[in-house]
Amino acid sequence: VQEAQDAITALNGSMVMGRQLMVKLADTDALYEMPNENLYVRNMPMPWNEETIREFFSNYGNVLSVRLLAMNPNVQAQAA
Repeated sequence: VQEAQDAITALNGSMVMGRQLMVKLADTDALYEMPNENLYVRNMPMPWNEETIREFFSNYGNVLSVRLLAMNPNVQAQAA
């Protein structure tokens, strides 16, 4: 959980390739029995793919999975 919080603190609002990232805990309104380490990331640079995301976030800990959400061309890039 601390690694996820470190990534949020360091990256939320940061500029990457001219885009301001939004990084937060995923499903912050859901109830979990155990602390949740899933992150929601919005407004990633368009050329980013699963490998790029893994490399970028590996600075903050092990990336167990990456799930790219289907994108509408009119919507900013998102990952969960």
